[in-house]
Amino acid sequence: MVHTYLQLFAVGENRHSRKIAERSFTYQIVGNATFSVDTFFFISGVLIVYLYYKSSYSSDGVKQVRTTKLPNAVNETVFAIIYRYIRLTPAYFFVIVTNELALKWTFDRSVFQPSIIDHITCNKYWYRNIFYVNNWYPFREMCMIWSWYMANDMQFYIVAIILLILSKRFFKVSAITVVVLLMSSWVVAIFVSIHFNYIHKVADPFESFDILYDKPWQRMGPYIVGMITGYIIVRKRRAPKISFLLNVILWFLSFGLLFVLIFGVWKGQLSVLATAFYVGMGHTAWGVGLVWICLSCYWGLARPINSFLSYRGFLPLSRLTYCAYLIHPVIMVVTSFQQQGPISMTHAMIMTTFLGNAVLSFMFALVISLLFEAPVIRILKIVFRK
Repeated sequence: MVHTYLQLFAVGENRHSRKIAERSFTYQIVGNATFSVDTFFFISGVLIVYLYYKSSYSSDGVKQVRTTKLPNAVNETVFAIIYRYIRLTPAYFFVIVTNELALKWTFDRSVFQPSIIDHITCNKYWYRNIFYVNNWYPFREMCMIWSWYMANDMQFYIVAIILLILSKRFFKVSAITVVVLLMSSWVVAIFVSIHFNYIHKVADPFESFDILYDKPWQRMGPYIVGMITGYIIVRKRRAPKISFLLNVILWFLSFGLLFVLIFGVWKGQLSVLATAFYVGMGHTAWGVGLVWICLSCYWGLARPINSFLSYRGFLPLSRLTYCAYLIHPVIMVVTSFQQQGPISMTHAMIMTTFLGNAVLSFMFALVISLLFEAPVIRILKIVFRK
């Protein structure tokens, strides 16, 4: 939805209406929706720890396996990284090529001057994406700008899998390293924000792209919080004794924290010092706000909510989210820049366009998944069955 707003802002004629909308309280849902990305980092952190440890501990949280020898640990680390690389890259590479060709075609036929120049950057710098290091380069050199997430997620995965394998022999070392990484991410993000005198503005959430937005030191927090949550789930399979009142209070605190993070920029922007703490620790705080939601659902303390979130009807769409994430900006750029002239923006029209983008994205995602994702997953399961 946020990307749809950005898509239509680029071809809208009533720019002054946009400025008025940006001053409204509800627009903070759009301006601060970048926190939603931290939900995915949190989920990734939960899953990597849960899936790695789930066979290592019994239902009572008792350790079941012996420590891993160093040669085996090295092999396991290399295998895990290669497996994930092969799992993600074919569909990713296909979309990179598709994006470059689509942008070339669109650029030649559009009456607008698209701000995205992927037909140039992807041709020059596609290999950075394939090696998952594109988030370390400037915005103007990025191929598929939205793929900064892929780079961060792969980098976090590598760090996490090393720490998890190391934890079989040196658990305390791994635990201390996790805490140090978390605190270091806060310190670096705060320092960078103050150094560049960055001021957070709801109207321009991507202003800090090159220094903060797509960098690991701002995005690692929710991933680590997710890892800690995953470890709690592994060690505490059964629900602790939690009173109904305490459960309700924790839910209110969780939603309250998420609400403050989204709507906390009351005047549309913050001071330099407030910005530093907001961008430095806010993303970690978002992960903290998700902890009890995750634990209470897993422990059966929020059955109605968990029943909805676990609804099996979501499964087919959930299998397509990766490819939908990759392809949806391509569709949006192509469709918006095929307009014959500027459009008059309204919230209703933007929401209607958003729904169309969603349907098209999942339709194309199904094709990409069937051609490049599902076969690779199946081949990996066959080849690496042991």
